[in-house]
Amino acid sequence: MNDDFNTPQAIAMLFDFSREVNVVLASGNYSREQLREIDNFFSEVGGNVLGIIPNEIENNTSDRISEHDLMNLVLDIRKEIRAEKLWKLSDKMRDGLNALNIVVEDAKEGTTWKKK
Repeated sequence: MNDDFNTPQAIAMLFDFSREVNVVLASGNYSREQLREIDNFFSEVGGNVLGIIPNEIENNTSDRISEHDLMNLVLDIRKEIRAEKLWKLSDKMRDGLNALNIVVEDAKEGTTWKKK
């Protein structure tokens, strides 16, 4: 039955496709839509057809770092950078977070963050 479905060839094709995807990702020249299409392809062929890619990856919640805790750490580091008057580095961090759709707002009361 495996030969009838050419399962080894289908898996080999997925590996070849993943190599091509890695080249595209390394180039940085891709859109969110392309990423969605790639994900959909892997989900359909690897998940629905071959059954080798799970729909969801199980996470052990005790090992996960919360987004809130991570952002507090980043903002604490940024606060120290600002205290040393390293404005370019502070702005670079803020701009980098903004590129990740996280808005950092500095005020007299302190620094806050929110998702766009």
